[in-house]
Amino acid sequence: MSVMIKIEEDEVVDVLMNRLRVWTQDENELKLYEKMYENYAYDGCFDGMELNPMIIVDNDWVNYTQILTQDDLSESDYKKMLELGVGDVSCEEFDYGNFGWIEAIDEDLGWILIRW
Repeated sequence: MSVMIKIEEDEVVDVLMNRLRVWTQDENELKLYEKMYENYAYDGCFDGMELNPMIIVDNDWVNYTQILTQDDLSESDYKKMLELGVGDVSCEEFDYGNFGWIEAIDEDLGWILIRW
């Protein structure tokens, strides 16, 4: 049996971030994931769906996303990713390899959160 409740976008992000803290306490990692989950929540990705934070966050952390640092990438890949920004990059070719989406960018750290 399940119960359906309605919560505001910021509360969804809080729930997901609380689950993410099971996996990491690194504030920089948390910041990138928070940007991603905020984009999802405010763009309506969670509207009307069953929200299981363990399934969403655990799969994101373990299977679907990766943080790349500027040191992981060639200079040309890094610059290209910054130019493309957040969004679908599945048709783009990178020296690092192909992936589906740039989820979040922190230029100050030189970190990019990607989705495979």
